[in-house]
Amino acid sequence: MSGVLPLWFEVAALVAITGILVADLVIIGRRPHVPGFAESARWVGFYIALALVFAGVLYAVAGPAPATEFVAGWLTEYSLSLDNLFVFALILTAFAVPAPLQQRTLMIGILIALGLRAILIVAGAAVIERFTWVFFLFGAVLLVTAIGMVKGEDENEEYRENGTVRAVRRLMPVSEEYDGKNLTTRIDVASPSGESSTAVESSSGESATAPSAGQVQPATSVFDAPTEPRPVPYETVPSRTRRALTPMALVILALGTTDLLFALDSIPAIFGITGNPFIVFTTNLFALMGLRQLYFMLSGLMERLTYLKFGLAAILAFIGVKLVLHALHTNTLPFLNHGEPIMWGPEISTGASLVVIVGCLGVAAAVSLLAGRRPSGPLTPAS
Repeated sequence: MSGVLPLWFEVAALVAITGILVADLVIIGRRPHVPGFAESARWVGFYIALALVFAGVLYAVAGPAPATEFVAGWLTEYSLSLDNLFVFALILTAFAVPAPLQQRTLMIGILIALGLRAILIVAGAAVIERFTWVFFLFGAVLLVTAIGMVKGEDENEEYRENGTVRAVRRLMPVSEEYDGKNLTTRIDVASPSGESSTAVESSSGESATAPSAGQVQPATSVFDAPTEPRPVPYETVPSRTRRALTPMALVILALGTTDLLFALDSIPAIFGITGNPFIVFTTNLFALMGLRQLYFMLSGLMERLTYLKFGLAAILAFIGVKLVLHALHTNTLPFLNHGEPIMWGPEISTGASLVVIVGCLGVAAAVSLLAGRRPSGPLTPAS
């Protein structure tokens, strides 16, 4: 595995990439729209080319070892991130995000995901540096995940809000309607003259304030249908307002925190290719940078890649075995070979890992596309 990269290079690279991300976000903010296939393809090509240019610069600065590790890690992370697209589609549909706002929503959600992944990578690097036996755990996680992929245990046609989103709902009021791209808005809290609101039990079991006559009760979920306002007594006083989150804030939070669950599988996989935290982070960064455009470009193609999960499962299983072998070679556990390294099995090189990764992805994609061309109906014998 590669050693330490020059600090000036790491700082310069992060500053340049941050500038690109900020520029991308500004462009989206100025012209919200639904990108077509051609526009999305151009952006995807740009980010892929950018990743390859970065690999070339890495080769020039530090040599072939870190460049090869980056390419192998980037391909692995990029392919595993394809699984995110299906979940992103479920979340955007569940929250009924308006089409012109979907680009901005995905971009901010991905930026949150990058921040959370950075924390996870730093923590993972610190644990690995202190406890080499953690590679046994990482390897086991990847092998279990690979088996689950083959069995189809990760397939879920319905989005369920995670604990973070549910906690925010309990702590903050949430408006029923979107307010453009705003994350907060003001909602009316009407109360008839001389009457005080009483506490009632909401449908979710939480204590809520009963709406008075004429008040439209704020929805407790973006999935709830708006209720019809009741007749307003003539003596009702003007309503007061309060600050509330919009569904936009919740969907961004859902995107960022849900991605973290995928990172629990993918980040150990990248640590199986390289031990350099900077390379691990940049592989995640470049993989997620073009994911927003890839979502719009492949919205119809993902359903055709039916065998992709088997290719991803093979990659995870391969890296899981690689991690276990590495853990054996660096063993310090006293109950295994008296704390001495176990040199059974080969040390798999990064070049071999790259070949396996590309091969698995290529075979899975080819088989999926060929299977999609088969006639759907029964074959009839020629007369």
